[in-house]
Amino acid sequence: MDLVNEFRLAVPINRAWDVPTDLEWIAPCLPRAQLLAVGGRGAPSGGEHAPATAANLLGTIAPPLARRALPVATAVLLLGLLSRRLTVGGSRA
Repeated sequence: MDLVNEFRLAVPINRAWDVPTDLEWIAPCLPRAQLLAVGGRGAPSGGEHAPATAANLLGTIAPPLARRALPVATAVLLLGLLSRRLTVGGSRA
């Protein structure tokens, strides 16, 4: 699946990336997502539990990849939540 979208923000890119990379702020907004701990050097550890129709995600993101990996982890959590709301045919459940 390719998700393509483009939009402009009225803030510098470093400040814009602070939002999706702040899992302590994002995790409470995602049903069933859980931030278990923030480990050494700020490495978050947590997971997302979903019914059998979606994958379960559990792990730790360690620096120096954390800055690049966190937006991906956030996207995986969001896609997992969205997939639970869709049937196989693509219509709303």
